[in-house]
Amino acid sequence: MSGTGSPADPPGRSDQTGITTSSRAGALSESVFGLHNLLRNATAALPEVKLNRKNFLTWFPEFRLALQTVKLWDIVNGNETKPTVQLNGRPTESELAAIETWEYKNGVAQLVLMRSVEDDFKVDIGELGTAKACWDKILDLTQSKGAMGVVYWICQLAKASYVEGSDLQAHFTTM
Repeated sequence: MSGTGSPADPPGRSDQTGITTSSRAGALSESVFGLHNLLRNATAALPEVKLNRKNFLTWFPEFRLALQTVKLWDIVNGNETKPTVQLNGRPTESELAAIETWEYKNGVAQLVLMRSVEDDFKVDIGELGTAKACWDKILDLTQSKGAMGVVYWICQLAKASYVEGSDLQAHFTTM
């Protein structure tokens, strides 16, 4: 029965991706089961106060620290992006494992964001595809208008500093 694609096929047969099923199962178990405590730890680290339309500046430092503690901040701020397949659209075992791990972490990060905000934000971010998209929407809703936006940008400007010898044009663009 080997090679027919039936359930009786021996472990290790190749599927549509060209990766053996036993290899994919190993990659999946390593990525998902290796991260099984991530959601619990992330939820436990959340700030007690949820984000509302008025408390971003006091909520943000604790929220960012909580996500940094559980290694999700780079997913949320976009520094860690979804891995891509490098060769002919067929993922290698390591690429597949990296993609599955990122997707899991992104899902946990989105759930953490949803649990960290008041209900009126959930309508705006609930259907977005990535934690980064949710975060960008939260920033747009909390920082671009009114006194909170002015205070935020004054704080950002006050923290900006030029490192001697670095690209001056890049520094001004960042500011």
